[in-house]
Amino acid sequence: MSKGSRAGAPTFSEPFAGELSKRVQIRLCRDQPVGWSGVAEQRLDPIRRWAALTPVGTAVWTATAQTDERITHRCLLRYLDGITNQHEIFYAGRVYRVRRVAPLRGERQFLVLDLEEFGDGELV
Repeated sequence: MSKGSRAGAPTFSEPFAGELSKRVQIRLCRDQPVGWSGVAEQRLDPIRRWAALTPVGTAVWTATAQTDERITHRCLLRYLDGITNQHEIFYAGRVYRVRRVAPLRGERQFLVLDLEEFGDGELV
């Protein structure tokens, strides 16, 4: 990430060869009603992709914690249509909920996902 020209706005560059080094699983989460008042989570259609997964700095975390949408990690991967905040990323036994999705520099080549670390994948 480098400094942009507009008032220090961050800009992201395209990843270098080998930077997308983590094999993540993208899962769609849906709540299904069970019985009269129960809810069961379903994880549909897992998709495996190579990605870069990095923790954000303390300034980003603090700014997003104030709005009650904590961003703990950023994920960069090749463009994939249809990713929303109903998806989650699973990597190395950890679950990350997608909070925001944006194409890198407005182009349809890479996606930047803002994530919140949810916890251990065994418990979810």
